[in-house]
Amino acid sequence: MKKLLVLGDSLSLPRLQPEFCSYEDTWPTLLRQHFNVHQVSLGGGTITDIVRQVEYHKVFNPDIAVIQCGIVDCAPRALSIFELEFIKKLWGIRTILLPVIKRYSRKIRGLRSKTYTTPKVFKNCLALIKETFPNSTILVIGILPPCTEYEIQVPGVSARINQFNAILKLQAGQNYISLDQIERTSIMSDYVHLNPAGQRFVYEKIRTLLMSDSC
Repeated sequence: MKKLLVLGDSLSLPRLQPEFCSYEDTWPTLLRQHFNVHQVSLGGGTITDIVRQVEYHKVFNPDIAVIQCGIVDCAPRALSIFELEFIKKLWGIRTILLPVIKRYSRKIRGLRSKTYTTPKVFKNCLALIKETFPNSTILVIGILPPCTEYEIQVPGVSARINQFNAILKLQAGQNYISLDQIERTSIMSDYVHLNPAGQRFVYEKIRTLLMSDSC
């Protein structure tokens, strides 16, 4: 049985909210029918968080590595990670400042369009992961397509998703798995996470690509 390594964020994990998705319904678990799966998924993880983990899991020596990340990296933010951590250290000020930022978060996001990861760093991290597993087939899953409701909630997110998906596609080539055709009914009400139907959609996409001549 071939060995398959999953490197991802919360999209490959089970969830309780905003809707329920069991462990058994997640695409990495579904793939265990066909592969020896080792999963490294970090809730809220950026690609730099994932890169910090790859050395530990290199010895797994996977035949296939599947990467699913990007929305945490590319979503517009009111604050950068450095700014957020700095404010949290200001014991007196943070109790006043953070609630104000949260209250006006949508407007601030739209004005600043900060991201946790720059496009350049995102691209370099993808290249580093590929270099870490030179003998593995690398599959890259695209970020879920944006919708009008998500754009209203997070101004600028559509352009960022398109930008980072272009980087993912460029790095992956024929091993890029687009999610552009997924039904909206397969995505949770937060516009970010996959429900059981969405998890099965991703599973089928991966299985189909791995069974093709290209892999």
